[in-house]
Amino acid sequence: MALGTALTGPDGSFSATLQTSPGSGAGTYIVTVSVNPSATIQYQLDPNEPVRAQEGELPPYIVPEDIPPVTDFVYLPMIVRP
Repeated sequence: MALGTALTGPDGSFSATLQTSPGSGAGTYIVTVSVNPSATIQYQLDPNEPVRAQEGELPPYIVPEDIPPVTDFVYLPMIVRP
């Protein structure tokens, strides 16, 4: 689900703030940003941690409540042979 678009700097960098609503479920969320190439990050939403104040003046991207946290993870080992 796309949350919006952002302008990049000459080197491809950008900044974004994600805002979750009080009804969002606790857990791990994964965010992917793509142009060419793409980058993926994850963040943890924990109701036991303090709320962080917004940094910067850019408007936040609102994360809808109907996006659930990721509950299933599969870790695959990578073997590199010379």
